[in-house]
Amino acid sequence: MKTALTLIALLTLALGLSSFEYSNSTYTSFEEVDTFQLPENINTIFQNSCYGCHNNDAKAKKAKMKFNIDKLSSLKKSKLVSKLNKVAKEVKNDDMPTEKILEKYPKMALSSEQKEVLISWAESTAAALLAE
Repeated sequence: MKTALTLIALLTLALGLSSFEYSNSTYTSFEEVDTFQLPENINTIFQNSCYGCHNNDAKAKKAKMKFNIDKLSSLKKSKLVSKLNKVAKEVKNDDMPTEKILEKYPKMALSSEQKEVLISWAESTAAALLAE
């Protein structure tokens, strides 16, 4: 079981690196990320399905406290890794966007392809950050 999970993680990492972007990707320590940028395809998914609740100006205080897209680039590496793993878990479990939000805004629903892309990106980015 562990071998299969490791293989899946490695394949996800290999596939996800193509959408992995950094500008000036020099890291000085585990806790410092010089620059972190969202790939365009991930930013589009976030804008369409996540940003309404997870941004600096969102009214949903609890949602923006748990995950704030506007603050990702300012997080320490360990916190960023944690947030990315949480994104993958929430999307895998169909916990985000919430049912309540989807009832009100059905266009925010993630397609199967978007879920796959988002999970792959989050997991591979977190793994790459840890490997630095």
